[in-house]
Amino acid sequence: MTVTDFLPLVEKIRKRIGSWTGRFLSYAGHLQLINSVIRSLTNFWMADFRLPSGCIKEIDRICSAFLWSGPELNGRKAKISWSEVCRTKQEGGLGLRPLKEVNLVSVLKLLWRVLSAKSLWVNWIKIYLIRKSSIWMIKESTQGGSWMWRKILKCRELAKSFYKVEVRNGSETSFWYENWSSLGCLHDTLGDGGYIDLGISATATVEDSRNHRRRNHRVQFLNTIEVEIEKFKRNWSQEEDISLWKNDKGKYKKSFSTKDTWLCIREKHVLYSWHKMIWFKHATPRDAFVSWMAVRGVGSVMRGTLRDQYTTRWESLIQMISGGNSGWSKVKIFTVRYMFQSAIHMLWRERNGRRHGEPPSPVAVLIKRLDKNMRNIFLVIQRRGDCEYKKGLENWFESRREVISVRVRADA
Repeated sequence: MTVTDFLPLVEKIRKRIGSWTGRFLSYAGHLQLINSVIRSLTNFWMADFRLPSGCIKEIDRICSAFLWSGPELNGRKAKISWSEVCRTKQEGGLGLRPLKEVNLVSVLKLLWRVLSAKSLWVNWIKIYLIRKSSIWMIKESTQGGSWMWRKILKCRELAKSFYKVEVRNGSETSFWYENWSSLGCLHDTLGDGGYIDLGISATATVEDSRNHRRRNHRVQFLNTIEVEIEKFKRNWSQEEDISLWKNDKGKYKKSFSTKDTWLCIREKHVLYSWHKMIWFKHATPRDAFVSWMAVRGVGSVMRGTLRDQYTTRWESLIQMISGGNSGWSKVKIFTVRYMFQSAIHMLWRERNGRRHGEPPSPVAVLIKRLDKNMRNIFLVIQRRGDCEYKKGLENWFESRREVISVRVRADA
């Protein structure tokens, strides 16, 4: 399958973006639409198909252009590379999962269904593609099945590190190719020679080993396998085998978790402590996005001060707000972070206005806007019934002892 086969998906994404032309959205609004609408479309397709790399690149290009330029899809306006955007918030990104990794997880989920589920599709695969063999024994160079089937087969080695079987009757578990004992996959250790050494055929199931007569071997590992076989014979039951999948904590569960699997296979990056000052409870998405761009180094648009901890160093300010202070209350930490983001967004708008020929706003007006933003957010929190923040609202307006004093310069 080629990119052309997936044109309906690409065109559907373009059509959705084209329907949003009449809306004036911030960067945060674009991000929300990408995360909730466009990613939902692609995830629906990837649940059943493996998308070609060319298709993924085209979707990423469209999403990047929409994030930074809106429906006009101008890719030249991108301020930060898409690969950095598609990182976790702790790693300095926006929390979008890379489609390449999501695509791989979706294929692993299809493989999990073949190994564990019972459905018409799985039964068809076992009868016409796997037949009397095991899915682990099929060669990748096989011409049987579809293009999608061959892509699933290429993910088997990765799936081995996640898949395990809790044997009961052993009728559906491959003796050589599946992890059913404490020794792991036996074929990976012994190779094809193990068939002769133990006298158990390559296509045998664990249940077939019940008819195996124990032998004494010169190789200690073969004797250990004999012990595992005897243990299975003693614990044999008529119940069906249980398929297990490993999560991100290394524990095996009876269900497949997309999130846990993605956490295991995804590419790791350096963690940043400043994400706490950007993404916190009750933060305004619009302000948080602009603050994220500022911290990422797009521009230094604000020099803030704390009343008793004044600093003009951008790095020191970020470090202070990210880690907070051991003597700060929960309300003060929130107030400092929210005021910081509001100041950045307010100056961002002031900068854009001046570039488009609008008259500059007086410093007093800018400070008044910041106070209004703080008043509004506290009132919203108060209506939600958060008693701790309600008390903080009263203290903040009465004493002004726990609030940032923002000095806005005319030449900022």
